[in-house]
Amino acid sequence: MRKLFLSIFTALLALGFVGCEYDDSGLWNEVNSLKDRVLTLEQLCQQMNTNISAMQAIVNALQTQDYITSVTPISQGGKTIGYTITFAKGEPITIYHGQDGKDGQDGADGKDGADGKDGENGKDGQDGADGKDGYTPVIGIDKADDGKYYWTLDGEWLTDKEGNKIPATGEDGKDGADGESGAAAMPELDIRGGYWYVSYDGGESWERLGRATGYDGSDGKDGQNGQNGDSFFKSVTVNDDYVVFTLADGTIYVVERQKSQELLIALKAIAKSGGEITLPDDVVLDEPLVIAAGKTVTINLDEYVISIASGNAINNQGTLNLKDGEIEGGDTYGIYNASGATLTLEDIDVNAIHNEGTLHFKSGKVENTSSKLSGILSTAGSITLEDGVEISSARHALRIEGGTATINGGTYKVDKTTTVKSLHALNVGGEDVSAIVTVNGGTFVGPKGNNPSEASLKSCAAVNVQSDGEVIIKGGDFSKGKDKTLAKYGDSKNNAKLTVSGGTFDQDPSAYAATGYKALQGGSLWYVVPSTVDAVVSTTTELTTALTSAGDTKSIVLCSGTYRVPSIGSHIKSLTIEGTEGTKVEFDGGNVDISKLNQFTIRNCEILHMATKSWGMIVFCASNNPNGVYTVDNCTFNGVGTQGIYINENNSSAVYNITNCTFNGDFGGEGAITIQGNNNVDHTVNITGCVFNNIPSTSHKICFVPPGGGNPTHKSTNLHTDNAIAESDIYVKQ
Repeated sequence: MRKLFLSIFTALLALGFVGCEYDDSGLWNEVNSLKDRVLTLEQLCQQMNTNISAMQAIVNALQTQDYITSVTPISQGGKTIGYTITFAKGEPITIYHGQDGKDGQDGADGKDGADGKDGENGKDGQDGADGKDGYTPVIGIDKADDGKYYWTLDGEWLTDKEGNKIPATGEDGKDGADGESGAAAMPELDIRGGYWYVSYDGGESWERLGRATGYDGSDGKDGQNGQNGDSFFKSVTVNDDYVVFTLADGTIYVVERQKSQELLIALKAIAKSGGEITLPDDVVLDEPLVIAAGKTVTINLDEYVISIASGNAINNQGTLNLKDGEIEGGDTYGIYNASGATLTLEDIDVNAIHNEGTLHFKSGKVENTSSKLSGILSTAGSITLEDGVEISSARHALRIEGGTATINGGTYKVDKTTTVKSLHALNVGGEDVSAIVTVNGGTFVGPKGNNPSEASLKSCAAVNVQSDGEVIIKGGDFSKGKDKTLAKYGDSKNNAKLTVSGGTFDQDPSAYAATGYKALQGGSLWYVVPSTVDAVVSTTTELTTALTSAGDTKSIVLCSGTYRVPSIGSHIKSLTIEGTEGTKVEFDGGNVDISKLNQFTIRNCEILHMATKSWGMIVFCASNNPNGVYTVDNCTFNGVGTQGIYINENNSSAVYNITNCTFNGDFGGEGAITIQGNNNVDHTVNITGCVFNNIPSTSHKICFVPPGGGNPTHKSTNLHTDNAIAESDIYVKQ
């Protein structure tokens, strides 16, 4: 380790007599110099004790995963002599580098030799010896083999009276008297009578170390320059991400830096006046961040975290857009959205939300582990939840006490153990104000009560409606809690409303089916479908039975699974096949025989290519009905080198609607949609709302094949597309 060397010499007074005068200015200079050095040593001792405390704080920061929020230089005479370091959790510390010691003073001149005999001069006095250097103790912290940090003195373990190493962190300290936890001992230095002393029991006892001041020398050479006035810290290096502390013995401690003192100031300024900011680091708030009313603020967290130890992290009173990061509240909701405020969340994770304004949650997660909070509590205003939202909660996932809510997708579940007895994925009403929720999609899972810690659960449902609440379900998947899938627990006023016109359920929802709808069982689930639907099927065999049964109009819903559509019976004039999530369909022979069908619709399915068919995934052949309408809606085609939809019309002016479909990949040398005209018939093809992904240059979005010897003007007169398809997307095969 580097040591500090200070040499202090006592002046040797040379008395020279010139007449009868005596000049004592040199003596006073030496006395004043000595006072300055003693004062310097006292200042040095204070700084060394400050640095001992700083070392302990640095090690504590490493063990508690604290990080630095600001670094402020300390200057003296235009030079940086240290830093004040502020932590997110711990108390601030001050570190001094120390300064160079001053040169030792010259020894005083030797006395004149005595007068010699006549004619001989007196000899000069001999030079005095150099003063000895002073000693400075070096305190450090090092990690022992047990993985814990202990104090060192001059490179050796500092031990107590029993020979035990003295720990540098509080968690390793012994228990204090009367049951209080003792803090880790911290060495303390002092200078007494020109010697260094150390105490490691809070000043109750002191141990003498070495001499703090150099011994006086007689007339001698200049003393060597002192080393750094404090050798505990060799260097402190500050960069954007870390502060690196290098001790004198080469030990390096690296503490992560939060660049947020300036960042916090900037964030608060934007919250007050409006504006945009992208975070370069995590932010630990010292108080809730308040977005001022009437101001618009956009915060791109860039995958960083805004957190607070207690209370709401953010109180929004204006318009706030949060993107790509995490919000951590203290003991309550991470975000409070006030009445009249607007909040938009995109790729945001948060512990819980309280809404009274307008909330649009596009994507992200709510993970609430507190049984006192709901994942989202909305007491007024309106909320809209999209498919990218996931909420899990120890209480209700969604609690809508007032206002309106629209749920277009997402996942909502109660999956934590709790002492609360009645829990629901969605709980609406019960607060004497109107609360209306529309569910267009999403997955809702109530608490099952399967483990012992949930044995006390009762009255649990996926969706529950209380007094003054109304829920309109148009789609989604619903799994019951311990008791029911849909319920009206707490409807003391008998005015709760629950109507269902779509969705899948693990219990019969017939009691809540809307007018014009009914519940049919398919496999293990119940489906709410229009009353016109004839069957819900879960196997190809059931589908075949439905298609061959009596009746010329068929509407069939396919459960999740893979089906082969058989040849369609000639007695059927109108056929609608509607899939659910996960439905896949292939057509026997690839052909849809529409020669007898006046109307055919297939929607919400992935269309597969039948391996034994060399062309076309869906092939429409020769309608003889000039008024026929044939529709493919919201279906997905994954290219395998052959046409996706092939319209091979011969005789009719029928209408083909291809809407909201997705075509991915390679569809061979013709196109994802291939249209062939024969005999100059005037059939019409309408293509709208479709998406084409990764179509190679050897294939095409749309291929128009003119009739043999016919007029290719059908391409412009009978093919109608929306703006998503450019003229260059249509390939005319010659």
